[in-house]
Amino acid sequence: MQLQLHPVQYVAELHQRFVTIHPFIDGNGRTARLLLNFALTQAGYPVISVSPTPAKREKYLNALEEARNGKPDKFRNFISSIVKFAIVSETFRRCGKIEL
Repeated sequence: MQLQLHPVQYVAELHQRFVTIHPFIDGNGRTARLLLNFALTQAGYPVISVSPTPAKREKYLNALEEARNGKPDKFRNFISSIVKFAIVSETFRRCGKIEL
């Protein structure tokens, strides 16, 4: 029996592993975000934005460091919260309720 991760857990792990490997001289973050969004859309989720605001960047880096040290929950929760916001935003947009 093979254990399957939830799609959001999978993309968080995919992103974390890619940026940890850091295979390119430049563009690793952009490529990791592209992979993350590709995997999300393949699973039926909306595209997310991991915007580089200073507050969000600090949370991202702290959560990523914990994941690298064997504690992935904070990073999974970080990605999950962004996915949840994207789902709510897209739902409201499609219903014509509000523009976020």
